[in-house]
Amino acid sequence: MMSENTNVLKETIRDAEVDPRWDLTISIVSYYNKKDIENFLDSFYVLVSPSLRKHVFIINNSTDAIQDLESKYQDLSVLQMSKNLGFGAGHNAVLNKIDSRYHAIVNPDIIYAKDAFSDLVQYMDESADVGMTAPLICGEDGHIQKVYRRQLTVFDLIVRYCFPKLLQKRLNYHTMQDVSLDKPFVCDFVQGSFLLIRSHLFQQLCGFDERYFMYAEDADLCRRVNAISKVTVYPQTHVVHKWKKESHCSWKLLKIHAKSLIAYFHKWGWKIV
Repeated sequence: MMSENTNVLKETIRDAEVDPRWDLTISIVSYYNKKDIENFLDSFYVLVSPSLRKHVFIINNSTDAIQDLESKYQDLSVLQMSKNLGFGAGHNAVLNKIDSRYHAIVNPDIIYAKDAFSDLVQYMDESADVGMTAPLICGEDGHIQKVYRRQLTVFDLIVRYCFPKLLQKRLNYHTMQDVSLDKPFVCDFVQGSFLLIRSHLFQQLCGFDERYFMYAEDADLCRRVNAISKVTVYPQTHVVHKWKKESHCSWKLLKIHAKSLIAYFHKWGWKIV
């Protein structure tokens, strides 16, 4: 018997069957990231398939002058915010504008090394039960970053921040080091640096939960998507992520991160182990 969750996803896809304006929309939230964004766009427009109907939205959360990007690149709009809305609310600023089949959430520090979007769109076209996916995300050194995780628990956060070497086996389990990369796999939580979601599903979920200013909103979104469909990793393609891990070296950002994690556990329950 077809599950209720499968029915919800099928209804979502059916509702989105009217031909949209674009195949792909992309949102990038900028906070004084103009140079990184230009680096991404320079590669993106060279490598992406010309047959893919696309539009890029840059949400400017800063006073950085980036309006000239609209004249430098085609199929691109800059949305100037009156203040720094944070990560999730910044991406949500395009919710009523993404008239597309798929929407990508992309960090400014992504390096587009190959045409991952065409690969991911084809995979999603062939996978009706998948609501959101991500490619392999590699560092500049070529190593796969540990951005795929099992469900967040208090214990795993303590391990990650306090005892990563002492409890390496548990950390490896949490970051899914035991999963084969030969084929796509379902994932509880993919870091939000590069995600591709069905646009209508993103809109149905009202985007990110804006209770999180920054951090944990990606874990929350994955959990809500997984409740009605699947979040997967498609390891047959990849992007490069600089990943500065700023909250590890800034007390201000660490405080924001901690506040977001508390909000996450208040919402979903304090799962200890």
